[in-house]
Amino acid sequence: MACEDLIGHKFGELEVLEKLSWKSSRGYFCWKCRCNVCGKIVERDTKQLHSKSIRSCGCTVKQKNLKKCVYCGKKFSCSPSSKRVTCSKECSSLWRSNFQKGKKMSSDQKKKISETHKKISAENEEIKLKWQTCAKKASDAAKKSPNSGRFVTHHAAKVWTVIYLPTQEEFTFTNLSLWVRENIERFDCELTDKNVARIVHGFYTIKRNAKQGKNCITYREWQVIAWGDDLRNREKASTEQEEK
Repeated sequence: MACEDLIGHKFGELEVLEKLSWKSSRGYFCWKCRCNVCGKIVERDTKQLHSKSIRSCGCTVKQKNLKKCVYCGKKFSCSPSSKRVTCSKECSSLWRSNFQKGKKMSSDQKKKISETHKKISAENEEIKLKWQTCAKKASDAAKKSPNSGRFVTHHAAKVWTVIYLPTQEEFTFTNLSLWVRENIERFDCELTDKNVARIVHGFYTIKRNAKQGKNCITYREWQVIAWGDDLRNREKASTEQEEK
């Protein structure tokens, strides 16, 4: 099959100079070509030359993918879809350092900001002093109030009435944990926080069982007879009875 003579023909920016003595892996004749853009000598086969996708040695594609460095102005090859804006790591670190220095302020602006901070600090100290004064007054008033306190004088304390079944002894109190601590010898155990918590939980359990109508309503031969109004309502009721 006769070969088409392409010497002197131009295909895009490629000009055919001479025919080579070998064929490509696809079986087409190879030609030596010169790029009229950069002067580079390349080899292309007949199929590639007639193809519209190859118009140069590749330099035009690289030129389309050039970007300008935002720091030094040097052009560099980069994909159009890439977010890279600098040509090297050095330029990138120098460019980013410009944005991390912060806004430059004049001496008047610095002085104004300093005065504002001092004013805010003084206001905070004044508020803190007022809060401490109010907190001290509230603590003193709470200590003097008969309706506040840690143990039986607490305004939400409940009235408990329990009975020891073997001896039929009844006990009435308004603080279960305190009563258990004061009468720990009645439960044949040592005075520890763990034992107190266990006994208190036992009394709460039988109280709940009694309210729900369950069978287990005793704990270590103890039984809850009554558990009712808070201390405030109890004192109010006793005061009304005295007045009558």
